Amino acid sequence: MKIKEFAIMRYGPLPNTERILLNNFNLFFGKNEDGKTLTIDALVKLLLGRNIRDFERIDRVEEIPEGYVIILDDK
Repeated sequence: MKIKEFAIMRYGPLPNTERILLNNFNLFFGKNEDGKTLTIDALVKLLLGRNIRDFERIDRVEEIPEGYVIILDDK
């Protein structure tokens, strides 16, 4: 399985992302405080939903992100 595309709306200080398409290799880069870690946190929360308690210290932002993640199954 792999993430095909995602969008994040209203998650802490992150700007709304629009639709982000992912390919075979993807790299998140940017300056400090640009939102790289918050983007990953939001993706994890969107993917795991209520099972987020399995990750310690992921509550950088206490709100639940709005958005979507499309996962492509290899089969």
